[in-house]
Amino acid sequence: MYEQVKKIAGKIIERTATIARLNREEEQGRIRGGRIAVEATLVAGGADRASREGQRVTGKGIGEGAEVAQEEALRQYADAEGLLFSAEDIQDMSDFVLPFGAEAKVYKSRRHEKRVIKVVNYKIFSESALEYLDNRITLHNYIFPFTAYTLEGFADTENGLSFVVSQNFIQGVNLEALAVSETDISIYKLLEQYDRIAKYLKRTLKFSPIGRDSFQNSNYIIEDLHLNNVKLGVDGNLYFIDTVISLNTPEDEFDGVRQYIEFDII
Repeated sequence: MYEQVKKIAGKIIERTATIARLNREEEQGRIRGGRIAVEATLVAGGADRASREGQRVTGKGIGEGAEVAQEEALRQYADAEGLLFSAEDIQDMSDFVLPFGAEAKVYKSRRHEKRVIKVVNYKIFSESALEYLDNRITLHNYIFPFTAYTLEGFADTENGLSFVVSQNFIQGVNLEALAVSETDISIYKLLEQYDRIAKYLKRTLKFSPIGRDSFQNSNYIIEDLHLNNVKLGVDGNLYFIDTVISLNTPEDEFDGVRQYIEFDII
């Protein structure tokens, strides 16, 4: 059923074809996310395009129909390809649960001791599955390759269809731990760590702050960079383990110059 998807995905991975959602350089982040990330984008993108074309033909406004179509197409794909994991499957893949937030449950991988597995409720920060694939996997992997996500599959949870991704486990300490102890919260130390992030992003990517944990340059907006999402590695480098990133479009009103391209294959 998905032979054509696999064939096109192979060409994209071999770089004889490309997905035209982002620029060619950024699309390498999608390839870094693994074959399943590429195939899932083809499935979700195809469903999105078909739904929107249907809505244009019928004259109906483009509402949540495209998002529903994407999720249903991905569920069918995951079920057919053996990529729809149960809670028991996740337990078999992991040893124990690590601290997690509202968006994701985090597990230590049993198969790869230096990786973690995350079961992500993508709807927390993304309006659609395709948006999650574009932003939270492709753009994150492009900008922060040392903490790149690999898409492993999907899971049906209490939040509906969720993404199952894996990521390198970074040896180090969350920046919040450098400012907060069991008995004390130092505002000065908190601000010191946020300043550390701001200086790093300014120096390496020319990002400017637009809030305490949000940054922008003309191409991208990064949000939710609270101190638990950034680690100081044992090598002394900063590692961004979880980012809410998107293109900075003119509609965002932060002097953005970018625009998402309607899904296509070139």
